[in-house]
Amino acid sequence: MSGRINAVAGVLGVDNVRLRSVGPRHFVEATLRVPRSLGLEQLAEVRDAAVAAARSVLPGAEVTIGSLPDSPSD
Repeated sequence: MSGRINAVAGVLGVDNVRLRSVGPRHFVEATLRVPRSLGLEQLAEVRDAAVAAARSVLPGAEVTIGSLPDSPSD
């Protein structure tokens, strides 16, 4: 799961990936490290792509993505 999300363009890293199932439903939570220079619209695109990547592993999952600004040298 984290490998698929980490492969999304604009993602510097993935932290705190949590997966859980309640009955037939799946829930995914993850925190993305993204470049500090990313604008809000670009960040929304990266987060949408990360949600799609998570759902490619668990179709229909409820996905919550947080983000933290980072720089490649941190």
